[in-house]
Amino acid sequence: GDRGDRRAAAIALGFLGEPLAAPALHDLVGRRGVAPGERAYAAIAIGFLGDVGSAPVLRAALKESLKHRGSGMAELQAACATGLGLLGDRKSIPLLAKVANRRANQADIVRPAAISALGRIGDGASVPLLLPLIDDGQVEVRRAIVQTLGALGEAQAKPALLRAFASDGDISVRNFAAIALARIGGPDVDKVLLGGLSI
Repeated sequence: GDRGDRRAAAIALGFLGEPLAAPALHDLVGRRGVAPGERAYAAIAIGFLGDVGSAPVLRAALKESLKHRGSGMAELQAACATGLGLLGDRKSIPLLAKVANRRANQADIVRPAAISALGRIGDGASVPLLLPLIDDGQVEVRRAIVQTLGALGEAQAKPALLRAFASDGDISVRNFAAIALARIGGPDVDKVLLGGLSI
């Protein structure tokens, strides 16, 4: 079929959780002669399948794609990161943290996807790897960081989230920092958030 059919079939098979689709999806995501956009759909579908045994395929595709630039590569990288997050693969934490911390251009979609994937995995060990990014120059990265820190719910993130709530230059980052703080909780958070009502 055409590209649209292949993309739709990949996602549908992932949603269905059809394990018989895994070998074909693994082949598609790893096939370098296929358009990166098609490979991206296969990566998301693998995540939807939910078989953590498929994580090495996504890690390999992500590592390989990071060596290349070009049309669609960012989409493939973001999809691989998202798929790893959907699988909840803890072995992917170091790779995702490396991707989240890499230097990139302002329009980067890959770093926020890697950060969100770390939040989906839900391992508090990611917090120290993410905290330095709370002051990143890219708004999308800061937004993903505060959302992920809130999802992880670790008290060690409070000081950075309090700073983001008080002084980040983007209203959405401040709003998500408030939500993240509420998820972590505590009397100190209550006091700060109540103070925010009187601003």
